[in-house]
Amino acid sequence: MSASLQSAPEHLTAERLSSLRQRMQSHLDQLLARDAELRAQLSTDPALMGNTVVASTEGAAASASEDQAIALMHHEQAEVAALRDALARMDSGHYGWCGECGDAIGVARLDAMPEARLCIRCQDALEHVRPM
Repeated sequence: MSASLQSAPEHLTAERLSSLRQRMQSHLDQLLARDAELRAQLSTDPALMGNTVVASTEGAAASASEDQAIALMHHEQAEVAALRDALARMDSGHYGWCGECGDAIGVARLDAMPEARLCIRCQDALEHVRPM
């Protein structure tokens, strides 16, 4: 069966799709709430608001904390994008099909990572590409 037919692979029943959608939406909601918290935290930080440079040890610790918050936000934004993409694929009927080879993505992979865009074989190949 081809992804161009815009139907889910046979192993993705309506019940399983609904469960996966609920899990992804819940995770998306949590990430968006956390993002809002981190943005609020960063926007109320006196060092950032006053655009001041603090040269003390305390300032270095605050900067490291800010860097961690910013790094976390970047990581979570990538997760948000992946979840939104998976939900859009679900809406369009392309969910469950590998974006590279077109084969069905296994149930175990989707259960572990509902936002997966690639089957395990293509993901493995992507992760093991050696630069020339």
